[in-house]
Amino acid sequence: MDIKDIFSRRFILLKECYRLSYSQIADIIGAKSKNTVNDWVKSQKGFPNETMLVNISQVFAVSLDWLLGNVEYPYREDFLRKLEKQYVLPYYEESLRINSGMAILAPNLEIESSSWETHFSIGQRANLIFCAMSDIYLTENEIKKLPEVPPTSPYYAGADDTRKAALKHFGSALINEGDSFWFKGMKSISDLLRGNITKEDYPPFDLETAIKNE
Repeated sequence: MDIKDIFSRRFILLKECYRLSYSQIADIIGAKSKNTVNDWVKSQKGFPNETMLVNISQVFAVSLDWLLGNVEYPYREDFLRKLEKQYVLPYYEESLRINSGMAILAPNLEIESSSWETHFSIGQRANLIFCAMSDIYLTENEIKKLPEVPPTSPYYAGADDTRKAALKHFGSALINEGDSFWFKGMKSISDLLRGNITKEDYPPFDLETAIKNE
């Protein structure tokens, strides 16, 4: 089996595990359209470039080696820690702070790496990374679409305001567990943070089991 076939199978596995449409994936990672993503699945019609591969790897917290078939296990501890430290933990902290929602956290859970690893399994951490990274990517892609007008214009929409709006929406959805947020698994993520799902439980989106059952 060549690299394109392996990537296609594992990409479909990610899509199905996280219950996403190709349109949603395209929006998240910044692909041109769902047709572009469809072409990746049809192995001989297309293949993601380096940027798209990195985006997929970061959003789903899986290694490039796994996506390309070099290893059989999807997660790397050093990679998860890097994503958590650089993007994910600051994102959760800020989104919950903006919404005055730190009470959502399980008892003794702090927004820091050591506590994160104590409270969550590696698969659960991947779920939490996905939820944060997908929203970060969606926000950044929306920022790129902002009209290039001067800040003095009444039509100017600043990137910082867009980020804050996204964080407020995200944090509110976590706290209220509403259905308005695009990500259908928001309640599962909220349950993880609240401690309703323990480290001994399976992740809400269980890639490791999906791989075993493939």
